[in-house]
Amino acid sequence: MCRERNYPNRGRGVCGIHAGMCEQMAKRGASRNRFAELFAALAFVIFVAQPYSAFAQQQPNADQRYQDTFEAMMAEPADAERSFNFAQAASAAGDFRGAIAALERILQVNPSLANIQLELGVLYLRVGASDLAASYLRRALLAPDVPDAVRDRAQSILARAERSRQKHFVTGSVYAGARYDSNANAGPESRAVRVLGIDGLLDEGSTGRNDFSGELVGALSYTYALDSQAGHEIEANFLTYNRRYDESSEININSLGFDVGPRFYFGPLLEPTLSVRPFVSASYIFLDDEGYLRQAGGGVNVRQFFGPASFVEGAIEASDQKFFNSEERAATSLRSGPFVEGRSNFAWQFLPATRLFGGLSIGRRDSEADFEAFNEGAARIGVTQVYPPPFGLTAYSWSTSLSAGIRRTVYDEADPLIDPTTKRQDSRADVILSNNIRMTRELTLVVSLQYTDNDSSLPNFEYDNKGASVGIAYSF
Repeated sequence: MCRERNYPNRGRGVCGIHAGMCEQMAKRGASRNRFAELFAALAFVIFVAQPYSAFAQQQPNADQRYQDTFEAMMAEPADAERSFNFAQAASAAGDFRGAIAALERILQVNPSLANIQLELGVLYLRVGASDLAASYLRRALLAPDVPDAVRDRAQSILARAERSRQKHFVTGSVYAGARYDSNANAGPESRAVRVLGIDGLLDEGSTGRNDFSGELVGALSYTYALDSQAGHEIEANFLTYNRRYDESSEININSLGFDVGPRFYFGPLLEPTLSVRPFVSASYIFLDDEGYLRQAGGGVNVRQFFGPASFVEGAIEASDQKFFNSEERAATSLRSGPFVEGRSNFAWQFLPATRLFGGLSIGRRDSEADFEAFNEGAARIGVTQVYPPPFGLTAYSWSTSLSAGIRRTVYDEADPLIDPTTKRQDSRADVILSNNIRMTRELTLVVSLQYTDNDSSLPNFEYDNKGASVGIAYSF
């Protein structure tokens, strides 16, 4: 999908956040060498997961662990964490039916835990109950709080469970909502800005202004199961993001994007833990109903699971970005050029209903104008808690996620029209609180709050924003 960071719509709602820290590099040649090293280090993260996975699955005294967790579970049968620990020990020891019984006990308390449903799907497939496996996997795929990597894995396992009956699998979601932003146009905090290296004053209407907007987001994932015992498949993902403002029509945004490529699996036949996916991607963005950015490229993704809902993945993607000028944005084409990004994500399901997640990314854009070229780094961390609905208001579990991110962007040269002596350097921080109130198997009410603070070496780009959104998500 689109990796451009500088178009005006920086409040991306359900699309999530991307934030980080990057060291300034004096010369382009040196920066390329440095980033090549960083990309290699990022790719190496995947292989760190392999020994971690082996360590996590290592059983120097499997019988003792099995016995200890069994006794702990029987001492407090209603304790979900103890049942979860026993299920892991039982599965590692080959007692799949014992693990199934423990996980079914957890679902009696919290019936909509997608990670537990996914693990049950895997276990039922191992004991030959493919219909039950498919039932649990389909339920897991409808959960609104499942990470993309876990959703892909569930779809892959579902393909194994139903391979004899079908080869085509489609899942997706549609979100429609309303949003309020205190600084919708990401305008500067004050009228005092730099122009041609001297102090200037903006018009009142050019600073940050609040506005309401409507959002429409659609995501579709298609999987074709290849004729392979290893479970290899072809994945295609499609995404559209659309936002219309009440007053700030100049930043209305519409985007379309897709990626497609095969995914190759390595590891145990019924539950491979490592996968590699080369892919090609393309996207197009409209701003105020005019063409703004066309992007095409490709890359490779490597993903390592060390549990049903715990994973680490890394990807490197290169693309060509073509920006288009318009009447209001006469110099946008100066941003055009190649963009390369390395990114890594992880999720750790350390309790039955609690998941830690995060990610790192580094990026480099070479533009036609040096003052539009930049190096960028980002980091984020968050936690998701799933819990039974308060007072039994619905029949499905709810979830709350809290995440924080930072991003550092350093431009190569100073923009002579703003300040010929000062390079632009931005440091952005985001905090997001999101609640998924699941009303039916397919419908979820999503309520989010977001705070953004962007510090810059130039007052023209300093701003903060408080955002709130509410909407309905439909999963299928």
